[in-house]
Amino acid sequence: IGVGQDKSVYRGWWGSRDVAIVRFRSGNIDTEAGAMLRLSRHPHLITLYGFTTDAFGSKFLIEELAPLGSLDVVAENLAQELRADETGRQSIFLDILHQISSGMHGVVDAGLLHRDLSLRNILVVHLD
Repeated sequence: IGVGQDKSVYRGWWGSRDVAIVRFRSGNIDTEAGAMLRLSRHPHLITLYGFTTDAFGSKFLIEELAPLGSLDVVAENLAQELRADETGRQSIFLDILHQISSGMHGVVDAGLLHRDLSLRNILVVHLD
């Protein structure tokens, strides 16, 4: 699905669920897993289903899949479609802002700090 500085993300299956499998190349997976466990029940944050290692010692997180991808890609795809629909654009924009605010409120309530909130790091599961 994607490659970042410290991790690669693959699409896979966990039981009957489509999931994202995140492989860490460096960094502390335990810290990220711990933070995600604390946030996992929030309706506007990605759910962590589990974590594992392979025979070579690589560590993986099994997470909820965001099939629409990151918000920067979603926004680019929607821009053309919504250019002529002012009401639709405002409605989707307000819904996205509400969900981001709600998710970040959950992060703060858990005593955490998101140090890289950007469109590329906001994952979109669905648009209502």
